[in-house]
Amino acid sequence: MTFFGEKSSTEVIGVVPTGRYRTLAEDPVPVVFRPQLWARRALVVRTSGDPATLLDSIRSEIHSVDPTIAPTDLETMQQYMSLPLFPARATGLLLGVSGFLALVLTTIGLFGVISYIVSQRTHEIGVRVALGARRSDIMNLVIRHGLLLTVIGLLIGLGIAFGAARLVSSLLYGVSPTDRATFFGVAAVLCAVTILACYLPARRTMRVDPIVALRYE
Repeated sequence: MTFFGEKSSTEVIGVVPTGRYRTLAEDPVPVVFRPQLWARRALVVRTSGDPATLLDSIRSEIHSVDPTIAPTDLETMQQYMSLPLFPARATGLLLGVSGFLALVLTTIGLFGVISYIVSQRTHEIGVRVALGARRSDIMNLVIRHGLLLTVIGLLIGLGIAFGAARLVSSLLYGVSPTDRATFFGVAAVLCAVTILACYLPARRTMRVDPIVALRYE
């Protein structure tokens, strides 16, 4: 077997998956761990419980094996990765806050537009009620109209979002740029807002006397 241009006889005792070992932004690369001892050694312990509670036990076990070894820098993987992950977490926080504000503004705008459209149809609703339309018919009419506009907007917005997701793919770790849960969740929220925005003004309009609604301009 050849390592770095040098032939050596090495026994393979295990295989690790290809992954990122220097930075989270790099492409996964194969890595070989050689049996070399450096002045500074690292011990990695895997546990199914809370790792913070095992630090003292690990220090005691190391001391019992070799009292001359002084373990330093004992920390959990979360603590160890806090600094390397800081840029990604800061970027994710900023993008998350921006996305949340965009969702809030979209919700407010959507509610206002749908409410305005329904209020402009007061005369039409009065005519339908005067001709014998039931409340459920009026409600279904208004909600269908609002959902149609929302679905058209969602199709356009999701198409743009899928295209723009490629631009931020390098900033995502462990999450697909086209994460289905995120896209479906936003679409469900906007649809729920549309139904609410249609229901409240339509219910208020249906309480108006048909004679008053017929005179509404």
